[in-house]
Amino acid sequence: MHFATKFCSIFGILLLACNVAFAATTQQNTPTTKKTYKSPEDITRLLQDAQKMRPSIIKYGPIVDLGKKLASWNQTLKQKTGLILGFSHTPLWQYASSSSARQFAGAGDFDFYGQWHIFNTSKTNPGSIGFELENRHHLASITPIELSKQIGAFWPTASIYNAQPLALIQLWWEQYLFDKHLMFRLGKIDQTDFFDANEFQTSELFYFNSALADNPAIAFPANGLGGIVELNLAKFYLTAGFGDVKADKTELTTSTFANDHEFFEAVELGLNLRKNAFGPDNYHITLWHTDDQTSPNKPSGYGFTVSAQHGLNQYLIPFARFAYSAKQILALKELFSGGIVINHPFNSKVSVLGFGAAYGIPNANVRSQYIAESFYRIQVTPNIQVTPDVQLIFNPLRSNVNNPVLVAGLRTRIYL
Repeated sequence: MHFATKFCSIFGILLLACNVAFAATTQQNTPTTKKTYKSPEDITRLLQDAQKMRPSIIKYGPIVDLGKKLASWNQTLKQKTGLILGFSHTPLWQYASSSSARQFAGAGDFDFYGQWHIFNTSKTNPGSIGFELENRHHLASITPIELSKQIGAFWPTASIYNAQPLALIQLWWEQYLFDKHLMFRLGKIDQTDFFDANEFQTSELFYFNSALADNPAIAFPANGLGGIVELNLAKFYLTAGFGDVKADKTELTTSTFANDHEFFEAVELGLNLRKNAFGPDNYHITLWHTDDQTSPNKPSGYGFTVSAQHGLNQYLIPFARFAYSAKQILALKELFSGGIVINHPFNSKVSVLGFGAAYGIPNANVRSQYIAESFYRIQVTPNIQVTPDVQLIFNPLRSNVNNPVLVAGLRTRIYL
């Protein structure tokens, strides 16, 4: 599709959303506050999460005091300037039972991020700038991404843990309008923050395996130039977005966006209901499409995802998802995944327990792969989490191994 046509279509969606949002607000007798639905890895949510003082095993000591002082300093900075900062360092190690691979892998993920509220900071329609710097580094001779390839796994056993130089991976402007019924974000953005997100779809907080912490059946582009517009009405939301399908996450460039006009586009219709222990009960359907690509040549593709998470109570939150990808743009054709997360298991207020499973059908005529995973996250201090994890990989697609491969892992997260 020609760039001008795409731009006009997106601009038309924005105008329609503005009209609907304006009509909705004019019919309200009293102001209401609407919130967009974003991934737990979105910058705004990471900053909010860091401010929570969770119950922990260690309640006192110099590490706890340092965390409190930094949190207090951050709040003072926000009150005086509108700027709030955060950082996290998340090392992860994995060991695989496969005899055909180097069995031990490790990598770390360092993130420094912030949000500067510039306009209407005390009102319901704030405007802000968000940014994120990221570095990923080796903690062993190979990374978990490389280990996944060595054991022949169809998708990564830990989705983001590879090597990457320090880079500015997000830089955007976000604006709310019409009493937060409408939101748009423009700049270098992460499409996964808005499309097919659920409370457990994050590589740093819950599951390790990409089939549960990510969605390998959507052809998401790397972080790059693009835009998001989201309309919130009562319990429903409608999100539309586009991004440069050739973007390089580690570079801040406009060349492929401006010259090639090859995009990833997505739209999502969702419903948020009552709040469970981690976030709202959420149900959504996501449709996506990618353009034909040149240099290198890649065909266009499209697909959809249906997802649901529903808290049975404040302790048991099951979730499920089905994803479909057409036209062989991805190796994965269908993905079934789901599980249950238990808040405060064994009457422990400092831990979270999760069980999950996934089944993937490839586009090629080869055997399918399925996995099972369990993790147990422990809050050591208010700002340090430790998560042991175990996975079983059945029928690793890119391997001749018939026996299940056991992958044991350990993740530590330090955040402020």
